[in-house]
Amino acid sequence: MQPVTARSFDPTAIDKTADPCTDFYQYACGNWVKNNPVPADQVRWARSFSLLQERNRYLLWQELDAAAKSPKTPLEKQYGDYFAACMNTDLVEQKGLSPLQPGLKRIAGLNDARHLAALIGDLSENGSPAFLFDFGVQQDDKDSSRQIAAIEQSGLSLPDRDYYIVDSKHFEDIRKQYVDHVTKIFVLAGDSPDQAASEAAAVLKIETALAKASTSRTDLRNPENRYHIYTVADFQKLAPDFDFSVYFKAVKVRPFDTLNVATPNFFKALNELLAAEPVDAWKSYLRWHLIHATASNLPKAFFDENFAFFGKTLAGQKEPTPRWKQCTSATDRTLGEAVGQDWVKQNFPPQAKASMDQLVAALEKSLGDDIKTLPWMTDATKKAAEEKLALIRNKIGYPEKWRDYSASKSSATT
Repeated sequence: MQPVTARSFDPTAIDKTADPCTDFYQYACGNWVKNNPVPADQVRWARSFSLLQERNRYLLWQELDAAAKSPKTPLEKQYGDYFAACMNTDLVEQKGLSPLQPGLKRIAGLNDARHLAALIGDLSENGSPAFLFDFGVQQDDKDSSRQIAAIEQSGLSLPDRDYYIVDSKHFEDIRKQYVDHVTKIFVLAGDSPDQAASEAAAVLKIETALAKASTSRTDLRNPENRYHIYTVADFQKLAPDFDFSVYFKAVKVRPFDTLNVATPNFFKALNELLAAEPVDAWKSYLRWHLIHATASNLPKAFFDENFAFFGKTLAGQKEPTPRWKQCTSATDRTLGEAVGQDWVKQNFPPQAKASMDQLVAALEKSLGDDIKTLPWMTDATKKAAEEKLALIRNKIGYPEKWRDYSASKSSATT
């Protein structure tokens, strides 16, 4: 694969048949777009960044493939084994849904919606996807010196709430295709067609209710609309039928007294939904999300059906991403700093990092010199600007201390 070079101006990209006063984008980029169609396994394509991403992924694949075939260090064996397991599609077919059986068994045993907190917490702690809501840690938007617990709306499979609630032919068609897709997945999982259709309808009903309770993407752009500090006790009052103390204990989070509840109304509606939907509907919802979240690592029938809807129908991607690309990206996501230690030795050696460090230091010095001579800044403002500049911490290329994965026991197929 040839190195990617950057040029500031490419005259061949210009479409001189277009009027720049009418459509400047077509004028500036028309020929490039015409001569560089989006590859079948991509949903977008840009001249510099897409080529750079593909080149980096190819170089990374070379490292992973070599490590899988002939590891020379314990680190190479760790990420080489992960990559090899991901590439082993015969093993994926052989295992079927067996890697999901512990979670599916827990879901099948649910007998009361009031026990959802314990179940969802246990599933999340054991590697299953987040259900219903997103919980984690964030920087406090109003006090950057501290990190706080945060919780917000989630639980949808389609890209946005509008897909569930907007009354238009386009979204109605998407919803019908979505129900058909969920039905097919349940059939693949062993259900009869009638049972699968009933479960798919239950999934859509719950997700539609969650969508109606969700704050719109537009409203969430206002930071004030997603910042609401609650005590844990007051937060629990929003959804008394979902025992968050049990959930927090199950996910093994450190004790905390307050948290940011980004979308309070969502949790009020969730509490009403817990009582409104029968337990079997919740079991269908959880079962669907567990299978859907892992579809790319399940047997080909699941993978193909998942791609047909989420890849082709929703994203417009013509062909699935090749397996080697999928597994390269998956290994990088899971064991990124393990892979990175060896990758940078070949592709970003110490002299390259030193050069970038030197460049950034020169930029910071220049900026500092400018601050001293700016006529429109008062002395007090200059002092504040210099203090802010001094607080910048540079993270270039790779960390000073690599993350240790030696205790990890992960598999790409489980």
